[in-house]
Amino acid sequence: MPSQASKRAVQVPSGRARILQAGLDLAAEAGPSGMTINQVCLRARVKAPAIYYHFGSKQGLFLAVNELLEQRALQALNCPSSSDAWKAFLCLCEEPGFRQIVLKDAPHVAGRQRWSGVEQLPWSAALIRGSGKRYVEAIEQQEMRDRLALATLIETTMVVI
Repeated sequence: MPSQASKRAVQVPSGRARILQAGLDLAAEAGPSGMTINQVCLRARVKAPAIYYHFGSKQGLFLAVNELLEQRALQALNCPSSSDAWKAFLCLCEEPGFRQIVLKDAPHVAGRQRWSGVEQLPWSAALIRGSGKRYVEAIEQQEMRDRLALATLIETTMVVI
């Protein structure tokens, strides 16, 4: 029979993970201004010092949420198949939270310097490296042609440029 400690470890995400998820949910819903420390505390079921301990500030939490989503974008773009990579990236771009946080809010919160070079954004470098081939392969597939949303492509292109 498992001990109480092992049951807790399996069932309850860490405080840091709960804070990140709460920050992601709130930032996706209302942007960084809607991601207040009080709201994060309520959703994550933690006290404010836990947020400051793990992230240093509200901005630090937002940047950690952004980094989490950027890692998802990088993973999507590193799929072995070019068409799968493009498809996975576009699926991610269709998520309202990704668009809100990474493509709209992060450039303002993180500052223009971070967004000025491709080397600062590994996922955009991966997109640029494989974009021509991936785009052509994706467009050739009817399924992908149906899924390409103009707003998503414009937002993504603006970030990369």
